[in-house]
Amino acid sequence: MTAPPRTYPGERLGLPRSGSGSVADIGPRIVAFLVDCLASGLAAAAVVAIFSSHERSDFASRLPGNWSLVAFAVDYVGGLLVAGRTVGMYLTGIRVIRRRP
Repeated sequence: MTAPPRTYPGERLGLPRSGSGSVADIGPRIVAFLVDCLASGLAAAAVVAIFSSHERSDFASRLPGNWSLVAFAVDYVGGLLVAGRTVGMYLTGIRVIRRRP
């Protein structure tokens, strides 16, 4: 006994095939993720540049390092809790919706 083939993503959840409320394709998801990574890295680099000591001027001392993970976490957790989307999701038109049972 085999399950009937799925004709489109989200069909099992009762979502439309395309348009508003449909499952996002992989392309916009990847672009949104890359935008979020870039924005987090830039935000962390700006904070590190502002608060870093001016005595050390080597390139490695000015890199954001793990601080970009903090900015990334704030973007995802804060963005999803407050607006249902991150900065990258906003720019690509993706949002997270709650599906009622």
